[in-house]
Amino acid sequence: MKSNRFWITVLGIVAAVSLVAILLIGNAQGGVFQSPQSGTAHIYSNGHLIESIDLNAVTEPRTIVVSSERGENIVEVEMRRIRVADADCRDGFCVNQGWISGGIMPIVCLPNGLIIQIEGEGVSDESGDTRNASDRIDGIVG
Repeated sequence: MKSNRFWITVLGIVAAVSLVAILLIGNAQGGVFQSPQSGTAHIYSNGHLIESIDLNAVTEPRTIVVSSERGENIVEVEMRRIRVADADCRDGFCVNQGWISGGIMPIVCLPNGLIIQIEGEGVSDESGDTRNASDRIDGIVG
């Protein structure tokens, strides 16, 4: 009798851990608990605004080529998200950052002078903070 309870308990723990792992992986890949976010993506090249895109209004995926004397970036836009799909910079950090959908972290390609920042009401980070990224305190020195 005790042997059965032991195996039922072990099986329950394994099932619970598996469920949590599936939910976390799904969330990290834009799945299960992804909350809809609103915002406008602002694309800057060398400090100049190139384009502003309402990410909630995007109905078809599109590609934007941002070229300057410093280099070229290929930006992909889908509903509620944006990313740098390709860049001719040497480090590739902008490409490796992947998709963004909230205003907590911009995409920056320093070698090519590209910045993509999402701003707007309803944009939230993992903590649930819904203020604009520019309204949050980044740090206090002194």
